Amino acid sequence: ESSLIGNLHDAITAALAPHPFSLLQVAATKTGRLLFAVAYIRPDQPSPAEALDELRERVQAAGSTVADQVKTEIIFTGMAPFGGVAGQTALCGTNAE
Repeated sequence: ESSLIGNLHDAITAALAPHPFSLLQVAATKTGRLLFAVAYIRPDQPSPAEALDELRERVQAAGSTVADQVKTEIIFTGMAPFGGVAGQTALCGTNAE
């Protein structure tokens, strides 16, 4: 499972590369076949709503390269959550079939 979260982190980082956003952390949980991922992203400059919508689509597409069934959410924030260090990733739990 650590390779799954690492691949997810790499895919989202690549999707953000051409845009003024930084990936702070990724948290994910896998229940059965569904991977649910939350990306904590810091906007590096003010961005219009259209850019945020496009980013959501790019992150979902990036997640789809890692797992067949994935649902992604983005939380825009200025700091890494849960007292974590930026760049960390975590697979919160699994419930594989």
